[in-house]
Amino acid sequence: MDRHRRVRRERGGRRGLHSAERGQPPHGAGGANGDPAGRAPDDLGGASFRACADAFRACAARLTDEGVDVSAYGLVQQTDDLEDARKALGYERIDLLSESAGTRTALIYAWRYPESVHRSVLVAANPPGHFLWDAKTTDEQIARYAKLCADDASCSERTDDLAASLARTNEDIPHRWGFLPIEESSVRVASFFGLMETTSEDAPLSAPMTVGSWLSAAKGDASGFWFQSLLASLFYPRAFVWGEYAAVARADAAAAKAYYSSGRAGRDSILGKGQPATDFLWSGGRLVSLSFAFIGGAFHSPPLLLPLMLMLGGGWRRPRPTPPARPPRPRR
Repeated sequence: MDRHRRVRRERGGRRGLHSAERGQPPHGAGGANGDPAGRAPDDLGGASFRACADAFRACAARLTDEGVDVSAYGLVQQTDDLEDARKALGYERIDLLSESAGTRTALIYAWRYPESVHRSVLVAANPPGHFLWDAKTTDEQIARYAKLCADDASCSERTDDLAASLARTNEDIPHRWGFLPIEESSVRVASFFGLMETTSEDAPLSAPMTVGSWLSAAKGDASGFWFQSLLASLFYPRAFVWGEYAAVARADAAAAKAYYSSGRAGRDSILGKGQPATDFLWSGGRLVSLSFAFIGGAFHSPPLLLPLMLMLGGGWRRPRPTPPARPPRPRR
């Protein structure tokens, strides 16, 4: 690690957010729930969106005042640092294994330094432009879950139509389980990410638990919602290295701008108005205007990546809830 850090510093004046801010969130408004990104208790509310955008803006201003060039921190610069590390460690050619957002770094590295790569394995390739989720696609995936539920005895005995049950419950998510508070927007965000994980091995936020929580809430038992709300409040605020988040997700600025300028952003869905995960990550679109300040016009064009991505991975996957090979068995 010390050797890697020396390599980064030897590049001179371009330590950027990663080393200057590693593990440190944006310092700004500060949310009432302790979220270091400045979010208010309602993760999908206007106050939360404004506070988060203010926090990132304040972070960028503070770093700039300290002499950090935030526009020089991005995925391209990270791959240059990786190449310096490869040389310093004495490796001739390296094998790369990447997943999801990490495939962006691997793709750009192979594009810039093809002679340095021996093999590159990309799992769930996610090039710039695909760090967004669409409500229509999410509803289609939930419909597929509903079909699997209808074919499963343990699930179908709890509901005649899973998608309809989720939609009805979404209209009146309880605010408490007993005396314990439930933040409904946290439930929506946690539920979406939970539906991505199709087996109980990925618990506590997994598809079986998520489906079971919604079906139990439909019958008056909101304990699962409280647990999801609690997990979201504890995990999501500190789930990211915030400088890394600014570089990786912000590379989707153009796609996010197109999304929020269209009617897709406000579409009604089974999990509520709009797409909870997209709104959570982009603060309802308020982070779009800040994106270019962080990526500084650096490499963020999907067309340039597409030929390389197809050569290495054969296609890309937009992160979304993926139905399992067999129906998830909701927990009672």
